[in-house]
Amino acid sequence: MSRLNVSPRPGGVTLLELLVVVAISAVLAAMAAPSMYEWMISQRVKSNAAELLTDIQFTRSEGMTRNRDMQITFRSDASQSCYTIHTTVGGGDCNCLSSTPCVAPGFKEVKTNSVPKSSHVSLAANPEATYFKTQDAFAGANATVITVSGLANQTLQVGISAVTRRPSICAPAGSVMKGYPACT
Repeated sequence: MSRLNVSPRPGGVTLLELLVVVAISAVLAAMAAPSMYEWMISQRVKSNAAELLTDIQFTRSEGMTRNRDMQITFRSDASQSCYTIHTTVGGGDCNCLSSTPCVAPGFKEVKTNSVPKSSHVSLAANPEATYFKTQDAFAGANATVITVSGLANQTLQVGISAVTRRPSICAPAGSVMKGYPACT
């Protein structure tokens, strides 16, 4: 009796199978990329809002520790949004857009934070300067609101209440940011 000499198929994958897997992976990656990009920008918005809240609390405590009036000054231009925490004397401010933010006598830079426009996150403050008096902890008569924005509707607001004088983070109307109370 003669036996057919059939050798078993060698292990591994064929080129066609490999190309099918690569094509399916490419389609899945193309579908996931936009949502991943939006998620990264929303995380940057959250991170910048949290850092700003911490810096406001730091400014208040630093003023009390130094027994000096403190100020946070916000600026922006075509390439960045920024703020400088500094000591203040009477009036005036520091300009974080400058390579030497505080040049006026009696002003001392404590911290400068810059958010490049290329990160797709921006800061906008109303008003541009917030004062913290050592006796009062907050000198603004009205509430201060700093808006941290990313892509469409990725917006958070860091506010300093004129009543409680405490900073907080909230999501304004129309914001898609989850996990934050609505701004009132």
